[in-house]
Amino acid sequence: MIKQVDVQNYRLLQHCDVMVERLLKLPHTFKSVPMPNNSFHRLRELMAVNDGRIEETNTNDYADRIGYTTKTNDAQARFNFTYPWTRPIRDYSKYKFIQYFNQELLTGSWYWDSYEVQPPRYGWTAWHNSKNKPRHFIRFIWNSGEGYTTYVENGKSTKIKDKHETRPELTNWTVLAGTLDGNQWLSDRNLGEHPRIVFDMSIASTKHDEFNEALALLEEYVEEIVTFVPGNRELNTPIFTQHEEENQYRIPEQPR
Repeated sequence: MIKQVDVQNYRLLQHCDVMVERLLKLPHTFKSVPMPNNSFHRLRELMAVNDGRIEETNTNDYADRIGYTTKTNDAQARFNFTYPWTRPIRDYSKYKFIQYFNQELLTGSWYWDSYEVQPPRYGWTAWHNSKNKPRHFIRFIWNSGEGYTTYVENGKSTKIKDKHETRPELTNWTVLAGTLDGNQWLSDRNLGEHPRIVFDMSIASTKHDEFNEALALLEEYVEEIVTFVPGNRELNTPIFTQHEEENQYRIPEQPR
């Protein structure tokens, strides 16, 4: 099962905008190999083996890395002689996002399966089925260009193109929800001229209620807020819990 989520919780998407913008500001070095190979011929080869192995791609995945902003604590270094150097400030936005779901739904089981930056034109996620770690997933995909996701279940293929909404609160977001428990296969591609971002938030495939509650949370209507999150400040208070104001939006800064 895979479906597009009708997200109306714009406050959560606004927080995702912050995560996207911070990732795009980081310097990225992409490998030119391996080239994308998400053909159905390759899928049939992998299905014949079905060993749960995940192939290497040319994507940078920050799921298990400590993130940093592009700002440094130079102000602290100037006023604290016991700390006379500068270093990047840690970015807690991705932890605060997952923490919100775990606290709101009274579960500690959600985790980042992937937190990816795909290179322009040739970025991809290889075919995989999570055989060794069955899970429900919610994929937050941000792409200012062309891209798609392919999902195969019971011999049926579903191809979902990345959306390009023009409304400010939904700019360039595609949110997909589904299951990978060894019986389904998923792959995706970036065909655009700019990096493609994929945040894959997952939970064990046995936790059906928590999965459905998370979808309900995303589909509940919640307006955006205008509080901007500076690049040099940690998200000590999650952006989606602050006061509301009208007629201002935060949109990820476009890559140059």
